[in-house]
Amino acid sequence: MLTSINPLVERTRSNRWSITAIYFFVGSLVGGAVLGLTSGALGQLANADDYRTPFAVSIVAVSAISLLHEANVTLPLRWWHRQVNENWLSSYRSWVYGAGFGIQLGLGFATYVVTGLVVIVVFASAATGDALTGLAIGAVFGAVRGMSILVGLNVDTPAQLRSRMAAIERLATPARFLSALALTTIGIAVAINAT
Repeated sequence: MLTSINPLVERTRSNRWSITAIYFFVGSLVGGAVLGLTSGALGQLANADDYRTPFAVSIVAVSAISLLHEANVTLPLRWWHRQVNENWLSSYRSWVYGAGFGIQLGLGFATYVVTGLVVIVVFASAATGDALTGLAIGAVFGAVRGMSILVGLNVDTPAQLRSRMAAIERLATPARFLSALALTTIGIAVAINAT
């Protein structure tokens, strides 16, 4: 996304990056809210209290599998692989592809799923047994994902873009560690709460 939507590239399309970024963020927030609301409503319909233990077991299992995945343990995982349609960049106005890409990112499963946190958001929202609480969980998830657009902030030259991409590559290992730590924390918290 950094190579597709940044100030440098948006200028070549005669667009303002700030406008595209706002639509991207709002789209991601809305997509996450829809994901959480839907999951929470399904939990509410299923009377999540009756299924609290299976939800907890599911969250712990997803956390453990994802932790192993993040730790580079070879697992037979097939995360969802789908890229947003880059043809939108040349076919639509910036607010359309900004919001469209954001919504897909916020929905979690409409693009690449590279971490179990996406799955955990669904289970956690459903486990609340409340549509509005699920909406809040999903909105936070979408907002955090939407902030990823800020990685492109102040990229005005090709050299800055290359430098930013290199910096992201250097942060890959620490990011995997933080993700693994988050997954471990979620798994432990859910296991303690379920007992």
